[in-house]
Amino acid sequence: VFDGKGAFSNVSPTTNNWVSGFIGYGGINLCAVANTDGARVELYIGKSKKEDNKEIFDYLYSKKNEIEKQAGTDFNWARLDDNKASKIYLEQSGTNVFEELTWKKMCKFHCEGIKAMADAFVPVLKEYFDN
Repeated sequence: VFDGKGAFSNVSPTTNNWVSGFIGYGGINLCAVANTDGARVELYIGKSKKEDNKEIFDYLYSKKNEIEKQAGTDFNWARLDDNKASKIYLEQSGTNVFEELTWKKMCKFHCEGIKAMADAFVPVLKEYFDN
């Protein structure tokens, strides 16, 4: 189970534009994404069964007000009915993975966004999986 530290501690370097961190529940990850038109942090719900993903998303969505109050921000909620996975995310514009002058801004967004998501979502996921 996620202890609030080290979600990305076992992540290896990659050439992808994203990195995924483990929060204690298989198929559910916190991700940091760096693009040419901005950045994103997301809770990715991608277990093997579509119906499990939608059930988890719906549970989290039922706690939307509580989660967003804890995080101090509004999230983008993407159930993605036509896809197996669902995601909840924050986006940032004005950064570009190829423009070094924007890297500090992007890194700050990733760090603060991942922490806000972990603090807001992990306790609610624990409630879900403990029931």
